[in-house]
Amino acid sequence: MIVLASAMFGGPGAIARLHELAEMINLEVTIPGSLMEELGLDEIADPLLELDGRVAAIKVVLDDDIEEIAEKAAVLASELDVKYVITVVDQMNHRKVLNCLDELFEIYASYRLCLCLEPSSHLLPGVYEDILSLIGGVISVSYSVEPGQSADDILRALINHFRLLKFIKIINFNSVNKPLRVFSEEGSINYFKLIRELAKRGYSEYLVLDYDTRGLKVSGQDIVKDANMIMQYLESIGFRGGIRPLWPL
Repeated sequence: MIVLASAMFGGPGAIARLHELAEMINLEVTIPGSLMEELGLDEIADPLLELDGRVAAIKVVLDDDIEEIAEKAAVLASELDVKYVITVVDQMNHRKVLNCLDELFEIYASYRLCLCLEPSSHLLPGVYEDILSLIGGVISVSYSVEPGQSADDILRALINHFRLLKFIKIINFNSVNKPLRVFSEEGSINYFKLIRELAKRGYSEYLVLDYDTRGLKVSGQDIVKDANMIMQYLESIGFRGGIRPLWPL
């Protein structure tokens, strides 16, 4: 497994935060829809290129101009030498996105990239079935943990979708759905159990410590502590074959 941290592009202090995190761990960088529409490619790419290859994935919103933004994101990913573009599929946009699935496939196949759709848990089965109708390798799935879930709830949501699963966004929540670090004692999700079960089922793709994009402020040092705890736990249960470094170059 590869552990990433989420980070935001844009907003006060965002560039400094990106540099802080990139010195410690590879990143999934979310680019708000407004910035994807307003800024030129160079205005987005240049600051990210300064991170010396620490961007492993970018995340964008596909809403009104789906094909236009999808292609702009593909060009950006190519400039950054990033293989994965992630986009949320929710109740507001899922019909638009799924109606454009063939066009999205063609765009990302032409750039030799992977587009990861990130549906909410109740939309996951339907989105997964639509993706299966396409040739494999171009469109995959990202999953984001939701408030109120337990480790068993998450496993049930993922168990039938491992074939296309590339990213799992992890964060914990307390009893009133306040976001917490994954191994917080107040958290409702047992991440040791979840990680063990994922490993047993052969999951060897990306885990994203999804703190920044959920508004949870955690120092870079503490993010790396959580990432290292995941890797050490995997080693302690004998899951060595599927472990990959935190900073693959």
